[in-house]
Amino acid sequence: MNPETTYRIAFDVWKAQVDSYWTRASYNVVFQLALLTGFLKLNEQQSWGLIIVLSSVALVLTVVWFKTSERMNDYIRYYWRRLIALEKTLEIPFERQIFATLDASIPERTIKHRTYVLFIPRVFGVLWIIILARAICLCHCR
Repeated sequence: MNPETTYRIAFDVWKAQVDSYWTRASYNVVFQLALLTGFLKLNEQQSWGLIIVLSSVALVLTVVWFKTSERMNDYIRYYWRRLIALEKTLEIPFERQIFATLDASIPERTIKHRTYVLFIPRVFGVLWIIILARAICLCHCR
């Protein structure tokens, strides 16, 4: 396989992974919001036992979301580095390079992007921990 074909395939895989990641993240946010709506309804009815079950399940799903996002982030970064190497190998003129121009900023961008991407699952995780702790306290304090 020639280098141009390899680059095209790697670029398409990278793009598909990025698109897949954001689609999955959107579904997770919508699902978390649906669970939060369920919590609000159960909270009105003061169904502490059901809130404990709901928040436990939601917390497990949030951890799965976080770990999946973390892994996908690593996978996308791997392809980013491969594309940088391929651009250098192919001797593409600097002004036409997409990824190699970002080579120097990868460590900084990686930390910022990873922090941003994983922030939302962390927020939901903390929210579910608070809801779970509150429900346990209210359930056992009665």
